[in-house]
Amino acid sequence: MEQERQLADLRNVRQVVTASTAAESKLAAIEEHLNCNVCFETVERPFAVNPCGHEFCAKCLKEWFKDKKSKNEAMECPMCRTLVEGRPVRAFLLRAVVDVINGNGAVTTNSSADDKEFWRELFPNTVAPTPALALAQPLPDRDGEQPTDVDSPSGVELFLSR
Repeated sequence: MEQERQLADLRNVRQVVTASTAAESKLAAIEEHLNCNVCFETVERPFAVNPCGHEFCAKCLKEWFKDKKSKNEAMECPMCRTLVEGRPVRAFLLRAVVDVINGNGAVTTNSSADDKEFWRELFPNTVAPTPALALAQPLPDRDGEQPTDVDSPSGVELFLSR
C-alpha cells in the first residue's frame, strides 16, 4: 500500500516536471520573438514600420533612420528593406506582452502627441497610416483615368473632387 502511494506520488511529480518543462519551452520560444532585430535585446517601447509591420525598439529604429538620413539613403525597414511610407506606429500588443513577461503589470502608454514629437525630426510632415484613407482612394479605370465617382459594394455612392 505504501509502495503504491509512493509510485503515485512519483508519477505526479513527473507530470508536474513535464508540464513545467513544456511551459518553459513555450515561454522561451515566445521570448525569442520579442527581441529587436537591431539590438538583439528584448524590445523596448516597440514601434512597427509602415507598411511591412516589422517591430523594433523605438530607440533602435530612430538610430537606424538617422543613419540612413545622414547618408542620404532611402528610409527602409531594417529587416526586409521595404521602403518606409510614413512614421512608425506604436506596437500596442507587443508592448503589452513584453510588459506582462517582464512583470510590469500595467502597460505604460504614451500619447500620440509624444509619438509625433519623438519622430518629428525624421518624419516632419507625415502622419501615422490610416486604413480608412487608403480604402477611400479610387483605382484608375481600364483606360488609366481616375474616376470622379465611385460605387461601393454596399450601394453607397462616393463623389470625389479633383
